[in-house]
Amino acid sequence: MAAPPEYTDLVAREDERLDALDVAALSAIAAAYAAEQADLHRSLQAQAKRLPASAQGKVTTGYAARVIREHERTLTALAKRLDTALTKQQGVYTDRALRDVYAELTIGVTPDYRRRLQALQARIYKLQLEPKHADPLERAMRYALGQGEDLARIALARGRDAAWLADAVSDDAESIYTVSRSRLGVVLRTEAAATYSEAHQAALVYARDTLNDRTIQRRAYELRDKRNHPLSRLLDGRVVAVDEPWRVSVADVAKMANTMKKSPGGVIWPVKGASYEGSEYPAHYNERGRQTLWRSTWG
Repeated sequence: MAAPPEYTDLVAREDERLDALDVAALSAIAAAYAAEQADLHRSLQAQAKRLPASAQGKVTTGYAARVIREHERTLTALAKRLDTALTKQQGVYTDRALRDVYAELTIGVTPDYRRRLQALQARIYKLQLEPKHADPLERAMRYALGQGEDLARIALARGRDAAWLADAVSDDAESIYTVSRSRLGVVLRTEAAATYSEAHQAALVYARDTLNDRTIQRRAYELRDKRNHPLSRLLDGRVVAVDEPWRVSVADVAKMANTMKKSPGGVIWPVKGASYEGSEYPAHYNERGRQTLWRSTWG
């Protein structure tokens, strides 16, 4: 027996909504970066113009120190804005996951089951989880600060122009803020996948135990396109019990990576024995997959 047709339609609609959430979250990050980055660049360029004539526009020890201080100040302000933005978005991802589970639970069930489920709807929607993005966000900010300090030392050692250092830190295409914004995009996708997975899993366990429904399982659902990680290709469609981890052979991932001409690196799940093993998403960085409900009666 296969899943009912409405299940496939529902999963597709869920994908569209999650894509919209990703766009909104990335836009929030971009807006925060743009505002703080522009402020920092104006400040550094103004300070560069005030250097004494004897410096001939070159980076001085004092200017390098000011660049590092301004860079740290900006990153602190940026971290606060991003913390607020990510906390808000994680609340949205949690709510979306809980609503998706409820919708998935309604597929292909009897009227009596639906009535029992409706009695749980409010409690499922109120399941809450704590945001957990502080550590990866802090690591990303420390990385950007370290890059700024390295650039300041290089500029001093090589006699670079002060304007060059201002651009390298805050403005040009290879600046710290351009690169670190991309890193924050990876953090966002990773944390969003974790938030959605944690909420989805909590709702599945709650429904299974409250309804005493052992047909409830979970299925790995991956977008199958060229951007996929090799692990995702092998994981897609695998069904496990709600409390059972997924396992994917390390050797098989290496073979798939060779076929796809992509790196097998970046896997988050630990290796246990000869397999990657994980109980929740994300399985790897920049994760685009998720778990969905499955029923043992669907085959």
